[in-house]
Amino acid sequence: MLTATVVFFLVFLNTFTGVRNVSKELEAILYLMGANEAHVLTKVVLPSAVTWVFAGLRISVPYALIGAIVGELIASNRGLGFVLASASSQFDTAGVFAVLFVIALLAVALNHLVDRLQGRIERWRIVSR
Repeated sequence: MLTATVVFFLVFLNTFTGVRNVSKELEAILYLMGANEAHVLTKVVLPSAVTWVFAGLRISVPYALIGAIVGELIASNRGLGFVLASASSQFDTAGVFAVLFVIALLAVALNHLVDRLQGRIERWRIVSR
C-alpha cells in the first residue's frame, strides 16, 4: 500500500499535466474536421500525454522500489527488505552488500524496462540521449 500510494500521486500528477498541456489548436482542428470525442482522445490527447506518463513512471520507479523495500523492512517476513534487516541485525556485512547489490541491479533493470516500454509505445518519437 505504501508503494502504491507514493507511485499513484507521482504518475497521476504527471498524467494530469500532460492532458492539460494538449494543444487546443489541434483539438479545434479535429472538431472542425468533424471528429467526435473518441477521435480527439485517441488521436491527440493520448499520444500527447504518453510522454508525460512515462516521465511520471521514470520518476516513480525508484520511489516504488524504495517504498517496497521499506515496507518489507517494517512489516514482512519475506523479501529484500527482510533479508537486509536480518543480515544487518546479524552483523553480516557480506549479506548486506549482496542485498544492496541485488537492489541496485533491480533498479537498473526496472529503469531499462521503462525505457524499452517507452521506445515500443513511442515509436514515432526520436529521443536524443
